[in-house]
Amino acid sequence: MTEDGIDPRLATDVTELRVPPNDRPGEISPLEPTTTNSLPSTGAKPARGWHGATLRNQSRYSRRDWNVYFYILDKHKAREALIVDVVEHSPAWQAGVRSGCWVLEMGGVSLDAFRPEGGAVAGAVVPIRWFNPDDQAVLTAEIELAESPKPKKKARTTGRAYILPAASSGVPLNRTERPKWLGRLAKSTLSPVAVKLGLLICNNLARDDGWCRGFTYAQLAEKIHSSRPTTIRAINELCRAGYLVKRPGARSRIANDYCPTFPKAGDL
Repeated sequence: MTEDGIDPRLATDVTELRVPPNDRPGEISPLEPTTTNSLPSTGAKPARGWHGATLRNQSRYSRRDWNVYFYILDKHKAREALIVDVVEHSPAWQAGVRSGCWVLEMGGVSLDAFRPEGGAVAGAVVPIRWFNPDDQAVLTAEIELAESPKPKKKARTTGRAYILPAASSGVPLNRTERPKWLGRLAKSTLSPVAVKLGLLICNNLARDDGWCRGFTYAQLAEKIHSSRPTTIRAINELCRAGYLVKRPGARSRIANDYCPTFPKAGDL
């Protein structure tokens, strides 16, 4: 309703309408102040803080490490102590923390509970307290968190750990020639895994023609306590050096036959 009691919806003449004071012609209504919250944010998200110390897996702790752990809890009344590995020239390294030290707390909490993304961004200064086992002392310092370094791209590899010139295989050895073959293999420049695998294959000769019974890659890897890819590389290394001949199975994942051989004299 207007001041004269006229309902704008029922007015038939535009002159009967009453315009609010602030909306009269020639007058400009003042704008309401705009808050900063209504404006779109253009600032970049703060970078997460990085100190350069990583927790060491407790499965790698030795008996001496556990003795030091209980010594720290009892002597220095610490709530927690964790061994760390420190990246060189990182903020923790510049403060004096080294790999093998025990971090008692960072930012007032244990290192395991410290989360830089919870408020400690790059540039923030946080206190750190650690135990140096070499000096048998508890040290304190303040570190300035840095931006987390970008991961380096891994260079592509050919999948061969050892690049050796291909050698021709000679005659297969019989059971009486095992010591001679093993002695020559031990003096070669092959990897320790290849030498260990050659010893296993040589000791399993079961046929008079020089061939040993079939093994799958998984069985060989289990016997020499190695991974399957490492075992395959060792087999290829022995074959390229002329110490082994492989006869693959009829189908994939079928046991292969192996024949130890002497490299030809011209290839040694």
